[in-house]
Amino acid sequence: MSGWYEFVSTRALEQGDLLREIPVPQVVEVQWPLKEGAPVKVQVALRDLVVLTQSCDLETDKVDEVLVAVVLSYQQLWNVSGATNSFLKSSGWRKSLRQGEQPAYCLLQNLDGAAADHYAIADFHHLYSLPKKFLEEAAEQRPSRLRLIAPYREHLAQSFAKYMMRVGLPITLHSFDDVKPA
Repeated sequence: MSGWYEFVSTRALEQGDLLREIPVPQVVEVQWPLKEGAPVKVQVALRDLVVLTQSCDLETDKVDEVLVAVVLSYQQLWNVSGATNSFLKSSGWRKSLRQGEQPAYCLLQNLDGAAADHYAIADFHHLYSLPKKFLEEAAEQRPSRLRLIAPYREHLAQSFAKYMMRVGLPITLHSFDDVKPA
């Protein structure tokens, strides 16, 4: 195992915990206008997740819900998005991901071996808020799981923060390209 993770076998969750094959409900159909108690069709998908909620909030029971991001291998990301984004297949995209220039993603060290398709990519396009007790029970059912260690846990947190705080400004300063110092 790489130096990015440690194995833990505890019910307690921390930021950077990787939770494998967690059932995540997704609403697929509702009858509009929606009324309380009306039937809602839900589909459950198994997802690999990484905990984004800060450890201090988890430890002190300040939250009932835990924010998690989907974790995909590079191959899985390509299978999901490659048909609509051929840039994902390029070495330029992989380099920009490695350098932190793809704000919606965070590249993490490989999980299951040395193969490139096992590199973990946290996908901030796919976030879920799940009950803390549910995730603790899921963690307890597994003999052990991976947990990011410092500074890689902070790398994940910083990547997520950069994704959330980005501001789309209009590009209006093109004339600066022609400015020369006197």
